[in-house]
Amino acid sequence: AAAAAPAAGQAPAPEPAGSELRLLLAVAVNRELFAVVRGRLEVDDFADARARSLYIALEDCYRNTQNDAETLLLRLESPTLRALVAQKLGSDEFTVNAEDYVNKSIRNVKALVLQRKRDRVVEEQRRAEHAGESRQVAELLADKIYLDSELSKLRGEAVSR
Repeated sequence: AAAAAPAAGQAPAPEPAGSELRLLLAVAVNRELFAVVRGRLEVDDFADARARSLYIALEDCYRNTQNDAETLLLRLESPTLRALVAQKLGSDEFTVNAEDYVNKSIRNVKALVLQRKRDRVVEEQRRAEHAGESRQVAELLADKIYLDSELSKLRGEAVSR
């Protein structure tokens, strides 16, 4: 069913937060954990535009040692994202076991990044096979094997913790 359009003058209802955005919402609430995130993930690792916007705002605050909620909210251009972040800052949703949640979420985002890369390699490999480019097929197969290995390690890390 299609969502109803917002009434004139009303902001659209926020979309549900995906895993990438939820990670950064948790970090917005627990700002001391941003150093961990920025050490393991880059803005380009996020496919969700809202997550990228929040990452950039968190990064700007981090670089300028501005840890107050108001400054973070002012750095967000989207009114819907600003409202969502403000809602989470005012709740206790991400206050219990925040560090564990953030670490697990980082692994999940890293796995998504590797999976997207793997999917691109598989698609390129199909095109190369179709074009009869055996050298490129071999290189892409090596890339795919490497990505499969990294995904396997990441999943093993998640299981062993």
